[in-house]
Amino acid sequence: MKLLTTDDTALAAYLHLKGVRFIHGTIKTEEKKRRAFVFDEEDGIYKMIDEFYSRSAMVTPLDFQEARSQITKWLKNDITNSIKIKKD
Repeated sequence: MKLLTTDDTALAAYLHLKGVRFIHGTIKTEEKKRRAFVFDEEDGIYKMIDEFYSRSAMVTPLDFQEARSQITKWLKNDITNSIKIKKD
């Protein structure tokens, strides 16, 4: 399975909203000291990314906000869980 990582919360929310499988694990990116969202790199994902950045993507604002809140919670939970594991 190939994985796609991004630290762009808006893109991650859009991909989640479009049905791309979010991997419930996060990694620290090498070049940045930030956590990244990890997705299954499935067929059509790069077309979705192009639509998002070219501003031709169409999603409802409330659905987008809900998806953004959900993935942010997942990211925070993954960070909290990894800290708890390290302490144990």
